[in-house]
Amino acid sequence: MKLFFLILLYSYAFSAYGQEKYTIVIMGSSTAEGRGASIIDSSYVERYRKYLKDQNVIDTLINLARGGYTSYHLMPDGFDSDKTSIAVDPDKNITKALSYNPDAIIINLPSNDVDKNIPKEEFFYNIDSMKSMAERAGALCYITTTQPRNLSTAKRNILIEVKDTIKEKYKEFSIDFWSGLASEEGRIKAGFDFGDGIHLNNAGHKILAERTIAKGIVESLMALPVVLVSFAGTFRPGLGIEIRWQTTSEINNDFFTIERSVDNASFVAIQTMAGSGSSSRPIAYAYTDDFQSYGAVFYRLRQDDLDGKFTYSKTIKVTLPTRSSITVFPNPAKGVVHLDLEYPVTISLLNSAGIELKTWSSFFQKTLDLRSLGSGIFILQVVTGDKMETFRLVLQ
Repeated sequence: MKLFFLILLYSYAFSAYGQEKYTIVIMGSSTAEGRGASIIDSSYVERYRKYLKDQNVIDTLINLARGGYTSYHLMPDGFDSDKTSIAVDPDKNITKALSYNPDAIIINLPSNDVDKNIPKEEFFYNIDSMKSMAERAGALCYITTTQPRNLSTAKRNILIEVKDTIKEKYKEFSIDFWSGLASEEGRIKAGFDFGDGIHLNNAGHKILAERTIAKGIVESLMALPVVLVSFAGTFRPGLGIEIRWQTTSEINNDFFTIERSVDNASFVAIQTMAGSGSSSRPIAYAYTDDFQSYGAVFYRLRQDDLDGKFTYSKTIKVTLPTRSSITVFPNPAKGVVHLDLEYPVTISLLNSAGIELKTWSSFFQKTLDLRSLGSGIFILQVVTGDKMETFRLVLQ
């Protein structure tokens, strides 16, 4: 496949920069849903929402939590396991969360997995799977620890073990929802118990909000080595899919890799483009992919630092035309092009600059002899009634 590519590297001055705003999605169960708080505004999620809005750094905070849910409820669409009868909820799961194209995801599952006797190994498999999906989609993913709950001694001990593992395993991507709220035995301290031995009261929710704020999720987003302010794709008839992105600052940026997928699951690298090292000026990049397909195609950027670390951008979707009723082949061609037509058409031949070279009216033949043109890239425009289809044609 021949790939065209264009790099636009230019800078320009702004009178003022608009502050970047972010989308955060929270997944989980009854605590994140707001249980235990006297009013919803006293819940930790709503306190966190208010803080972010007051800081003017959030575009959207989406709460997908549902009381009683476990890690199995949140697994992706299509997930099936012979280890459980719990059904995935497509309105509350990781697939739904990623449909909002979030910058960060918080997964808050305090105790239901333990209460429902889901083994630790299965819980962490589920969490790791969702965290990996989030990170591949370019979102930071934070896992809250378990929370104290007045369960049996055996189950409280498991809550403590899971809490310790979360903190050790996910390190800076864990949020401590245990310390100060739990007794040594793993029960909810009296001053924070809503009264059911399960949920935290207003004072407890206040601490959870403070812990979430202190984690500095938005600050981490702002501190990423490359600030990507736009990333978009546009189908250009006869040329391909134009991918454009812009950064406002780069720190130790080695290179970008453009990755493509036809199913939004398996991505392949199609082009690497050099970054700008360290820069505080706006820089725009563009690349044209002549990929031939129908329906939709997905793209994401992988950004590699000079020290070998890398991050992924959000995924973008480009909608392509539906399959044509006209076939042009072979392509590339050696001067003679065959057309599979169902009715007479008007054909215009343009060069790569868009200048019309020839036109055929009421054309209903099987071949088009273009050997006089020599090699190059051309555009065929086929018109039937009020419909025009465009084909990119390579002559060798």
